[in-house]
Amino acid sequence: MVPLRYLVGFVAPVVTTTRDFLGKRGHSGAQIEKMHRAWTKAVLLTVALWTRPYSKEGVW
Repeated sequence: MVPLRYLVGFVAPVVTTTRDFLGKRGHSGAQIEKMHRAWTKAVLLTVALWTRPYSKEGVW
């Protein structure tokens, strides 16, 4: 099992480095912003779901 601190700590580098990656394809700033927001939501939702095993029974 991956320690919880690594799941939560991994969000920031994954989300912040994605914007530069998305900008390499020549999309407009508005499109990049929309894609980045969608990516951020997807990462946060995934981490939230992965924290399920760390919660007490009946709490999550």
